[in-house]
Amino acid sequence: MVRQLRHAVRALFALFTAMFAITALAAAPAHAVDSDCKTQSDITVRPDGNSRYTQVSMYTCITYDDGTYYAGAWITWTGGGGGDRDGSRVFDGFKLQVRLEQYTGDSDVTRASETCDYRGLINTQEWPGTGTQWYSCAVALGHSRTGTWSTDGKVVYNVDRDDQGDFTRQLMGTRRID
Repeated sequence: MVRQLRHAVRALFALFTAMFAITALAAAPAHAVDSDCKTQSDITVRPDGNSRYTQVSMYTCITYDDGTYYAGAWITWTGGGGGDRDGSRVFDGFKLQVRLEQYTGDSDVTRASETCDYRGLINTQEWPGTGTQWYSCAVALGHSRTGTWSTDGKVVYNVDRDDQGDFTRQLMGTRRID
């Protein structure tokens, strides 16, 4: 009798567990990925007539949280500083753009973007504070979880006194999240 009761309790527990799992799966859609980051993209320059090298590192991330997609590009550097005057600066221009993109079935469509100017900071700071500090250029967009989304970006920079004009470098984009 005790053995039969144990089997009945186990069977009921298994039935309730299965019913709970089915209800939980039906109640909320499964979302495989809520965030992603892409590894660093680096730019190393040596301004004309300058004995030091400047290295700028950047990476991109995307996150979905509570009805909002967040796209960001982070930046840090070493070898900056020297001032913001012509001839002593590293860059004549340094703009970082981050884009939040939605995949529409055949292409990525930019839904939000932000451009941040780091020329002055890089030119006046040897590095951004103590330790490894990163600045962010970010954008957010409230949206339902439809389609797939990713973060992309680019940097447009101009090295001081190199007579080369602007360079454009595409950053490594994140993988798509749903």
